[in-house]
Amino acid sequence: MKLETIVTTLSMIAAASVFLYLKKRYNQRLWNEAMANPDHQLQTGSFIFSKRNEVQSKEIHYSIFKVVRIDGEYVKLSNIRQFPGKGNSVNTNFLMTAEHYESIKNNIQQVVITGILAEDLSQKSNLTLTEDLLLKYPELNKSGYYFEDLASDEKNKPLPADVSGCQRYMNQIYSAEHIIKNWRLRLYSSTDLPSLMPSLEAGRREIIEVIINKRN
Repeated sequence: MKLETIVTTLSMIAAASVFLYLKKRYNQRLWNEAMANPDHQLQTGSFIFSKRNEVQSKEIHYSIFKVVRIDGEYVKLSNIRQFPGKGNSVNTNFLMTAEHYESIKNNIQQVVITGILAEDLSQKSNLTLTEDLLLKYPELNKSGYYFEDLASDEKNKPLPADVSGCQRYMNQIYSAEHIIKNWRLRLYSSTDLPSLMPSLEAGRREIIEVIINKRN
């Protein structure tokens, strides 16, 4: 009886291993096919939808990013956030709800998401939709969704050679290779001083659900 139990257990483990392997291969094929589709290829202007499971709290954190610069391996992302309304404030650590996430994902071709230059955003913990912002960015009247954008001359800027410039450049920079091949968001650390060579951070890796490009 014990031998039969052992054989059955080993068979179940083997079957589960084969299933997981085939599922991974299938998901990889689907991802590769998606990345070959112009609607889902990684490029400047792409929207990246990702999820992260918190093991301890069992919560799912939803994030949407706009690709604002691609410099070879270095992909700069900017979080999509939303002002709640004129005069009201929103915390800069705004967490995307599941409802917001799904709504934007399903209606990305219609949703207005405004790029705001960093110099126009307050560095305080709470941001307010002011008259000045509405005058400069009238699209905010339509949805209030926004992301921190780069100035035109910053979008083609290479990695600086000085320490302070390099650290500013590497803010919220992710690995293009991991996005394209592994559908994961791997963040780079600022710099590995004194070599000034960025290095990938260990730890959490957000799973990318889909990349969507808006059609012109």
